[in-house]
Amino acid sequence: MLSSIRRKFDTWTAVREFAAAHPFTEPAHAALVARFGTVLDLAKAAAVGEQRGRLVSRAATRHRKEVRRELVSALRYLSRVGEMAAADAPNLASRFPAASIRLANATLLARATTALTLAEEQLEVLGKHGLAPSQVDEFTTLVSRFDAATREALGGRSEHVAARGALTQTTDELMDLLRLLDTLYQNRGKSDPKLLAAWLSARNVANPAAIGPATPPVGPTGTQPDEVAKAA
Repeated sequence: MLSSIRRKFDTWTAVREFAAAHPFTEPAHAALVARFGTVLDLAKAAAVGEQRGRLVSRAATRHRKEVRRELVSALRYLSRVGEMAAADAPNLASRFPAASIRLANATLLARATTALTLAEEQLEVLGKHGLAPSQVDEFTTLVSRFDAATREALGGRSEHVAARGALTQTTDELMDLLRLLDTLYQNRGKSDPKLLAAWLSARNVANPAAIGPATPPVGPTGTQPDEVAKAA
């Protein structure tokens, strides 16, 4: 998790704890606090999913690279065997193209799957030119491992992207809710300096600039304090 996001979570957690210790009596304001807590839980779940997806994708990608090298080597061996076997079975000519390390993952997997199927069908002929049944078994395992690593990498990436979107959405809403709570608690704090000091401490526990400038308290008639002063 990025340090900037971690600091925001520290602030939001402190705000939720403060709100629990200083509840509102107005149902609408209490609902605001409840919504803040719900969204905070969603944001935490999204952050966990975003990190998990990234780690899974990275690990699977590293593993796929290792398997890829083995698979390319096996395909090249099979290609050479196929060329030799074509002397006895002309129908095998050019049926086992060599694999390049630069092939896209999907193309490599498709080529390996096709080659494996053909090798199993033509094992008797290929066996006369250096392809052992155990090598076909190893090749089968490599194809399965490469396919599994590809699926895992794509799955991790999908989870990462989806969780990142959810994290952005929930953190934006938390910022909006925090600004509303800031206004409400500063209004309450006008007659209770200790409560106001405690609120400001909770609000700024990790990063004072995280929520931007404090929203000016709303006056008794819904006007801002400076507007009340001007009217007087």
